[in-house]
Amino acid sequence: MPLFVKDDEEETDELVLNLNSVKDDNKPEEQVNEDEQAEYPLIEKEEEDLVEQIEPVNISLTLPLKFQQLILEDLVSDDSLLVLGKGLGLEPIAANLLHTLSAPATIANVTKRSLVIVLGANDEENEKISEELTELSWIDDGAEDSKRPFVVIKSDQYSSDKRQKLYQSGGIMSVTTRIFIVDMLSGIVDPSKITGIVVLHAERVNDLSNESFIVYMYRQKNKWGFIKALSDTAEEFSSGFSPLHKKLKDLRLKKILLWPRFHIEVTSSLLTKDTKTVTEVRVSMTESMKHIHTGLLGCLQKCIEELKRKNPTLAIEYWNIENALDPHFLGIIHMILDPNWHRISFDSKQLVKDIKLLKDLLRCLISYDAVDFYEMIQLVLEANKPSVDKRNTESPWLMADESQAVIAYAKKRVFANNEYVLEEAPKWEQLAILLDDIVLERSHNPQKDGPVLIMCSDSKSAFQLKRYISTMKESKDTQRSFSARKIMVDKLQAYLDSKETKATVTSKIQEAAAKENEDQELHISRAFARGPVTSKRRRTRGGAAVAAVGRLMSAPVAGDDIESKMSKEDVEMELFELDAKILEDVEVLKEQTPSTFFEYIDRENQVIIEKYSSKTNDLILQELMPSYIIMYEPDLAFIRRVEVHQASYKDKGAAKTYFMYYSDSAEEQKHLTAIKKEKEAFTKLIREKSALASHFETDEDFSKFSIRKSQVMNTRIAGGSTFRTSTDEARVIVDTREFRAPLPGLLHRIGLRVVPCMLTVGDYIVTPKVCIERKSIPDLIGSFKSGRLYEQCERMSKYYELPALLIEFDNNQSFSLEPFSETRVRPNSVQAPHPSSSSRMQDEIQMNLAALVLKYPKMKILWSSSPYQTTELIMELKASREEPDIVKAVNAGLKEDKQRANDDTSITNIDFYSIMRKVKDTSKLVEMTRDELVQTVGEDLGEKIYDHIQANYKE
Repeated sequence: MPLFVKDDEEETDELVLNLNSVKDDNKPEEQVNEDEQAEYPLIEKEEEDLVEQIEPVNISLTLPLKFQQLILEDLVSDDSLLVLGKGLGLEPIAANLLHTLSAPATIANVTKRSLVIVLGANDEENEKISEELTELSWIDDGAEDSKRPFVVIKSDQYSSDKRQKLYQSGGIMSVTTRIFIVDMLSGIVDPSKITGIVVLHAERVNDLSNESFIVYMYRQKNKWGFIKALSDTAEEFSSGFSPLHKKLKDLRLKKILLWPRFHIEVTSSLLTKDTKTVTEVRVSMTESMKHIHTGLLGCLQKCIEELKRKNPTLAIEYWNIENALDPHFLGIIHMILDPNWHRISFDSKQLVKDIKLLKDLLRCLISYDAVDFYEMIQLVLEANKPSVDKRNTESPWLMADESQAVIAYAKKRVFANNEYVLEEAPKWEQLAILLDDIVLERSHNPQKDGPVLIMCSDSKSAFQLKRYISTMKESKDTQRSFSARKIMVDKLQAYLDSKETKATVTSKIQEAAAKENEDQELHISRAFARGPVTSKRRRTRGGAAVAAVGRLMSAPVAGDDIESKMSKEDVEMELFELDAKILEDVEVLKEQTPSTFFEYIDRENQVIIEKYSSKTNDLILQELMPSYIIMYEPDLAFIRRVEVHQASYKDKGAAKTYFMYYSDSAEEQKHLTAIKKEKEAFTKLIREKSALASHFETDEDFSKFSIRKSQVMNTRIAGGSTFRTSTDEARVIVDTREFRAPLPGLLHRIGLRVVPCMLTVGDYIVTPKVCIERKSIPDLIGSFKSGRLYEQCERMSKYYELPALLIEFDNNQSFSLEPFSETRVRPNSVQAPHPSSSSRMQDEIQMNLAALVLKYPKMKILWSSSPYQTTELIMELKASREEPDIVKAVNAGLKEDKQRANDDTSITNIDFYSIMRKVKDTSKLVEMTRDELVQTVGEDLGEKIYDHIQANYKE
């Protein structure tokens, strides 16, 4: 019997799911018997006589396509990992899966509600899943007991008591991993009572992730509940050795479901009879754009080849110009170079920066107009200006011949031959022609009454297109052509104004500095004044550097010096003439229409511009139901979403889709590369799946790792001493804020009991005497800057005999301070920081650590290269020592913290912005009552603010 059954009583395409008919289609028919134990038992074994009293459940679904129904059937029938093609509707499948698996069961006239946990969902996905579940609940239209509440638990908006009540009431809970780990370890939620877990973004799961830790703890105490994992990013599963096996091991799964776009069921479901609904619009670049495009690609290829030449032992075949347009190209380079970042040369680091910059310039060439791209080039040249005190600051790609062509043609697109060229983007005119054709086509086909939807990549492009469509002007020539001269002149005027403002500010700063130097200058008599030093030496120390800088500063720049030729007055005059022409057209319109009027815009006259969003584009298609879709830039996921939308609403008529891209460009190549990479990833996964070994588990696999006897107990017990015995469980008290890090999960897996508590002093209490404050390198730098670390060390030294500062490095980073000091120096610069500046930052960190040890002599500093080594350090610290006292650890520093909270009326930046967002006026804040403040900002903070206002601002 199939899983999906058509409902004959209704004429709609509503689908009804019969849960009693679920079975594994991979098993032969003769192996399925009635005595087989159910995978997800709804009742205890001793109550098996109630099985016949379970009432069947009919569930309505909203999956119109056959391949989506088959995917849901496979997911319901067995625990599995789903890897779906990008844009094929993962969110609706996830929502229908949650709706199905959370269905309440009625046993002996008693309704039992399920508890399903969702992990890894972001705010956008939570909102979309909530809408889908609300729609499914309306379709079901069942009793109140059959409702499935969807609750999002994030940050600390729910107290532990409220969360416990929510877990006990059942339903679907989307929880952050940090909160859910704390709830599982502290007993707020019982894993044996959880019906199942659904993990989104399975590509992010690894052996150190919180999702893997949660699944591990869940399977320890719950063998019958389900685990489902979903992902639509196949490329993330293709790197490394045997990636599919590792992912299934981390998720405690055995089965993999692969559904690429070329799957036969997907192809047949999305196949439409009308093949004329998609039109490719190949737009040719201008000659200047072609030269710039060729030059940027040439510079990019030279940078990649130079990087391979300087790092022959680290370079791989993947580093080539064909893969340079892959979105993951820079990530793969960093994945290889980061562990050896302190060993590679400064030139290699600068080359990595240049590769990123050149990729950004290629994107700007396609998306930006001529003035914006010229401004980007000017910013790059300003950042690479040479100076006397800095060496090797020029980017290597600027020394190539191709870079000079890029600079010259970027100027030529703006100003050439004493004329303001202001070259317009070729796509603009093609877009205007398409809109004109759509108007003409509507006149012959009135059935196309939906709006026009234009999709682009980002908000900047969307704003640019809105402005172009509202101000474009059709020429009066015989051929159809459209002009956006006014937009380009406005852009040029804004650039000249910003340049003038920058020059004014710079001159003021220089004048203030010169005046300050004059005030500090010593006025001495002529007798003590030094005369000019004359040297007969042909060469002086430092003269070569000064001469080199002088030559570079005076060297001719590629192309004409258009900065001195462009006049702000000329631009303002041309802008005045264009505005005058627009005013003439407006006066004609005013004569034809009343002075003030409001008019409803019909759907066929609406032009809506939206940007690509990975999760909500299908909702836009469903709400607008456009008759025409113009893809201003290619996007693989949105193309698939349009295909799914067209196949789902065949009776509404297919929307005509225009697919625009620059021919023979990086834009076209990037789109083709995305299709190629996804196909190669699925091919690799299919091959690995065919050779995947069967995996079996026993209860011993979930038992904790054995700990050596010397680490558990002390065999020398004499004189009435009390030591830990072999039956006592070793434990570590961990601050609840530390569960964002992978260390608590590793401690649990090696056999330690992790006790989450809200600690005032320290992060990890290992023994009654040993307290550890863990710091990652970025956190360590921030703590030194804010001074918070000194306060933390003072507290630890006061309450514990052996306080320790643990400095932990990332597992994938080099065991050195150099990469982090470089990030702190210039995080978003187009240049790599000079080695001397990086060295100064390292010296500063080391001096701060030395000052910390001198101030607190009891403080010990522990260095760890990764969380794995940290685990070994904690095990060594616990060897043959007593267990920490939970009550003492929680109470340490608690009274001082409360006293400080009562005395200190200051609030954090987060609280300040939250208050100002809700109140928006300090005068209103002063006049608010206690109840209003408590309702607005919370009980503790509201009472604190009210008491402070009454004591200081009220008479």
